[in-house]
Amino acid sequence: MASLRALILAGVLLCACGSADDGAADVARAWARTSAAGQTTGAVYFELSVQEDDVLVGVAVSPSVAANAQIHNSMTMDDGSVDDGFSMMHETSSLPLVAGTPVAFEPGRHHVMLVDLVKPLIAGDVVALELEFETAGQIEVAAVVSDEAP
Repeated sequence: MASLRALILAGVLLCACGSADDGAADVARAWARTSAAGQTTGAVYFELSVQEDDVLVGVAVSPSVAANAQIHNSMTMDDGSVDDGFSMMHETSSLPLVAGTPVAFEPGRHHVMLVDLVKPLIAGDVVALELEFETAGQIEVAAVVSDEAP
């Protein structure tokens, strides 16, 4: 039974990345943070790279996971302002990508925000996303839910 579980987990981890049909966009190390009961938002992280300059213009999630998914960016205020050292998060409608320069979607930086979770994100579950690019089209991403990055 343990070997079957390991085989299933290996298959899920292999699916935890995505790429466009022509290989123009690649996603590595996709994961979603576990959430607590009653928590209404969640976050998905990964590393995104493109072979040609492109723009990430949208993200979608299954309605069985959340009502909506948004591209978010967190910025740390370190300019001596009142909010010095605090992170401010905001939705962005698009994210320009430079060929050969990976973009980290990680805590405190870019991430996909899952809005109005249907149920808590539990370790071992898989969150399916669809990323939409201006040029590369759409790719599917499977993110394994975990307490920490893979």
